[in-house]
Amino acid sequence: MDIEAGVLWEATQSVDVVERLRLATVTPEDFDDPAAKRAFTFIATHVHDHGTVPDANAVQDVGRCELASQGVGREWILDEFLKRKLYRTVATHVEKVSDKLRANLPGEALEAIKLFADQGHAAQGAVATRLFSLGDGVQDAYQKVRDGYMGLPLPWPSLNLITMGLWPGTCTYFVARPGTGKTHVAILIAREAWRAGKKVLIISPEMSKESIAERFFITHAKVSGENVLRGTLSEFEHKKLKATIEDLRDKDGVWIVDSEHKLVGETCDQFIKQVKPDIVCVDSVYDMDFKGNKSERTMQAVDWMRKSSKVHDVPFVGFHQLNRSVGKDSKFGGSSYEDAGGAIALTDQILWDAHAVFILEQDTDMKADRRLRMHVGKCRRGTWDGQPVDCHWDFETMNFGEIETDKDSKRFADDDFGVAFD
Repeated sequence: MDIEAGVLWEATQSVDVVERLRLATVTPEDFDDPAAKRAFTFIATHVHDHGTVPDANAVQDVGRCELASQGVGREWILDEFLKRKLYRTVATHVEKVSDKLRANLPGEALEAIKLFADQGHAAQGAVATRLFSLGDGVQDAYQKVRDGYMGLPLPWPSLNLITMGLWPGTCTYFVARPGTGKTHVAILIAREAWRAGKKVLIISPEMSKESIAERFFITHAKVSGENVLRGTLSEFEHKKLKATIEDLRDKDGVWIVDSEHKLVGETCDQFIKQVKPDIVCVDSVYDMDFKGNKSERTMQAVDWMRKSSKVHDVPFVGFHQLNRSVGKDSKFGGSSYEDAGGAIALTDQILWDAHAVFILEQDTDMKADRRLRMHVGKCRRGTWDGQPVDCHWDFETMNFGEIETDKDSKRFADDDFGVAFD
């Protein structure tokens, strides 16, 4: 089989083939036969100047070579040609790295590896997607919603109406000041997904897996969290907690990893492949084991979550920290908080990457009333009437349900507030 003749033949059949080769950084030097080099130069120049591929006979005349279909699929022959190019590129870089190591220049060897890694994706033939080819997917997504599909449910009805649930391949964030209740929100979301028959992976770089388990069992048993912490459960409550732990002993569906592991992207991706969860909850995003200061770790963690959610096609829910000293501003209708003095707050990185962002608020009066307020910082796909969502936040009765208000019955009855796309 003559791969070069086959590639040239395919290049005379479609502009898309030439564009794919261009994006894969194919040049005439990637062909061994001098005639093929001339032919490819002519094809690429013709497409650039005229926007169309030249006639195969004209290419044969200019290149003084034979073009012919090789009797195999277009994708196969293009893939084989690009694999050959990649093999040669890798071999060349391996030799360069080996030369640096033999010269006792490990730093330069590492830089050579990084440079190749940055260039490698193009060498494999990455191709942009034509927008108009995605129409069927848009139709399918609409039909799913019309038929009643929604993502994984959250524990609060209004948040489900706002977001239509947690969708695969997206990242949703809950941010709050320290001590407001981020971790317990994570527990509630994980438990809601588990009760719906879904598999959950909790990544907890800050709190130990034993502490997370304690909160999960307390919540599921509906015994006083305050009495558990004080060691003052009544006999009835203690029996109820023990019975819950025993009932769940042989269950699965919820997995957790904590700081006993090095929680970086590669490690967490391995856990995801092992568990195959339907949802991943990442508590204390800022405390993952990426390099750098708190801000740099956060940016790397958010970037990993964005990519990993798409690679594994599962929803990620992250929990991030607002600084204790930040105050309200007018952004998002007064429901957001500014970054004060360079401290970590609602970072631009999270806003850029998030499908939805919720800001948790609990002032002194709310704590006294055992309430928590959730503001909508961002909603990429869904509807919102501009009103926050208030919840019970009672660790004595373990009631964390949404507080019904007069507006709830008509919150989404009108159509005049539209769809919030961002």
